[in-house]
Amino acid sequence: VRGRWAVVGADPDAAGLALRIVGVDVVEFADLAGARAAFAAGEQPPDYVLVSVAGAPAAGALDGPDGADPAGRPRGGASPADVTTLLAEETLAGATVVAVTQRAVAVTPNAVVGPEAAENLDPAAGPEAAADLGLEDARDLDLDPGLDLAAAQAWEQLRAALLDEPKRLVLVDVDGSEAAFQTLPTALALARDEGETQLAVRDSTVLLPRLARPASDGPARLGPSDPDGLGPAGEGTWTRRLAEAAEDERAKLLRALVVTDTAAVLGHDDAEAIDDDAEFADLGVDSLAAVQLRNRLGAATGLQLAPTVTFDHPTPASLAAFVGEELIRAADARSRRPDIADGGSRHGPITALFRALGAADRYDEAGGVIGLASVLRETFDAAAVAENTPQAARLGGGATLPRIVCFPALSAISGPHEYARFGNLLRGERDVLVPRSPGYAEDDRLPDSAETYVHLLAETVVPWVGSDPFVLVGRSMGGTIAYAVAHRLEQLGLQPAGLALVDSYPLEAATLEGLREWWLAAMLRGMLDRIEQYQMVWSDSSLTTMGGYIRLFDGWRPPPLRSPVLLLRATEPIPGTIIDPTGARDWRAFWPGASDVVDVPGDHFTILEDHCATTVAAISTWIDGLAWSGHDTDRENQ
Repeated sequence: VRGRWAVVGADPDAAGLALRIVGVDVVEFADLAGARAAFAAGEQPPDYVLVSVAGAPAAGALDGPDGADPAGRPRGGASPADVTTLLAEETLAGATVVAVTQRAVAVTPNAVVGPEAAENLDPAAGPEAAADLGLEDARDLDLDPGLDLAAAQAWEQLRAALLDEPKRLVLVDVDGSEAAFQTLPTALALARDEGETQLAVRDSTVLLPRLARPASDGPARLGPSDPDGLGPAGEGTWTRRLAEAAEDERAKLLRALVVTDTAAVLGHDDAEAIDDDAEFADLGVDSLAAVQLRNRLGAATGLQLAPTVTFDHPTPASLAAFVGEELIRAADARSRRPDIADGGSRHGPITALFRALGAADRYDEAGGVIGLASVLRETFDAAAVAENTPQAARLGGGATLPRIVCFPALSAISGPHEYARFGNLLRGERDVLVPRSPGYAEDDRLPDSAETYVHLLAETVVPWVGSDPFVLVGRSMGGTIAYAVAHRLEQLGLQPAGLALVDSYPLEAATLEGLREWWLAAMLRGMLDRIEQYQMVWSDSSLTTMGGYIRLFDGWRPPPLRSPVLLLRATEPIPGTIIDPTGARDWRAFWPGASDVVDVPGDHFTILEDHCATTVAAISTWIDGLAWSGHDTDRENQ
C-alpha cells in the first residue's frame, strides 16, 4: 500500500519521516483546518490519512494549532471524535483514514491491561496468583504495565466507529518504534488482503485480530476497556474462526464473548459474575450499558447490531445464539455478494446528506429531506396491521397496578432501549410494555396514515392490559403518539387511568414564535450528539422512518381527552436553547390541556438517562394520587 499519504496533526512519533524512508509520498498538515484549506485550494487529495490518536477524550484538537488541551494531550493529538470529523470531511471522501494509537491493546491472550499489573500480579507471586487468573503458572502471564488505559479507551471508541465506516477506517496500534511506522504500508496491505480493519504493529511484526478469551473453565480478568488480544497475521478474523469452528465450539466461543463483554460494561472484575441464562435487566444492564454492549459486540464481530438487541435477545445465552446466526447470515451474504462487508453499512445518500446539512446547521432542510424521502418507502394499510406489527418489549415486572405502556420518541435512534433504565427502576413493582414502531429495519414497511399507525399501537396495547388499569407514558414526540393512542382507546371504551408526557412539545412547536428560532435545530443536534457519544446505529431506513412519522402527523392537534394528563418538564435547557431574558416566552415544554405539570431535574434527554430515577418517582407519585388509586391496586388482591 503506497499511494499518497497525508499526516494530519502533530507528529511526535515521526510517522511522516518513517513513511518517507520506505519511499511513501507524504504530505503533512499541522491541523485539519490547514488540510481543508489546502484541499479546497486544489491540493491533490490523499489515498490515506494518518492521524495519531491520544488517550484524552476531548475533541477539536485537529481543528487548530493551539497548545495542549487540559488533559495534557500533545498539540495536534486527536480524539475518536476528531477521527469522526475526518471521516465526514467531503474533500477526504475517497481516502482511507488510518487512526493510530500507541500501546492501547494487549497482543497476547494472557496480557493484563493496566499499570497495576506489575504491582499485583508478579510472575513470581506463586500458584495462588496464577489460579486467580485461570492460569496453571503465573509465568504464563504477560505483564505489560506499559499499556495505556486512556489509549485503550480511545481504541474501544474507535472500534465502535467501525460500525459506521467499515470500508474507510483502519485502526492500527503501534509500540512507538520507528520500525512500526515504516511497516505501516505493508501492514495495511496485509490487513486489506485478510479483510481486517484493526491490527497492531510491534517493531516490524504485523499482528491481526483473533479470539483471545479466557478458557471456559477459568475466570476472566478484565481491564477497564478489555481490548481483545491480537495474534499473528493470517490466523484469521472472528468471522473466519467462528465459521471454521465446530458447532459446539462456536457456541462456546460466542457465549464467552457475550459474557465477557457484559461483565466489562457492568464493571465486574471477572466474567464469573455473569450468569449467561439471566436476563440482562436482572444483571443490571440499563440503556447505556445496552448500547455499550452492542458496540463491543459489533466491533468484535463486524456486525451492525440494533440498539434494541438486548431486548430482542434478553439473556447472554440467547444473544450469543443470535450473534452466531447473524454471522452465518453475513457470511452467506458475502458469498453471494463479495462486496458486502460484515453486517453491511446501512448508511446511504440520505444519511450522508442529513449529516452534511446538520454540520452546516441547516436543520430545517435536513428535516425536509427525510420527510420527502419517506414518501418513497413502501407502506401498509389497516388491513395489514397484524403482519406489520413488531413484537413489543416487556420491562419491569410486578403486581402493582396500573400497568404502564411507554412510547419512545420516534427519532432516528429511538426504540425500547430508551426505557431500559425506566423499566429497571420499576422492576419488581409494575409491568412495563414498550410497543415498537415499524420502519426501523430495512425491510420494514411504514403505515400509510396516522390512523393506521395509531390502530396498530392500540391493537398492541389492548390485549396486553386486558381488564387491568393502565397508564400511558410518552417522551418527546412519543408524547404525541401516546396522546393519540389514549384518544383511540377512549373511543374503544378502554379509558387509560392517566397519560404522562415526558418533556413533550406539541408538533407545531417548531413553527411558533420564540421556538422556531431554535427548537428543531436543538433537538436534531441533540440526536446527532447522542449518535456520536454512544456510537448509535442509524441509517437511511431509520431517518426516513423518523421523517415518515413526522409527515403522517403533520397538522395533527390533540383532541379532547377524558383521561388526566401529566406534563413532566425538564428544568435544564439543551444546548442551542434560546432563553428569553425577559421571561415573556418560556422555553420549557408545554402541552395544551395538561391537568398537572411537574418539573423534574435534567434536560430533554437526560431526564430519562442520568435523572431517570427522579422522573420515575414523579410519575409514580402522580399515579398514586389518581382518582382510582387505592381500590384493588394489586392484581394478587383481585
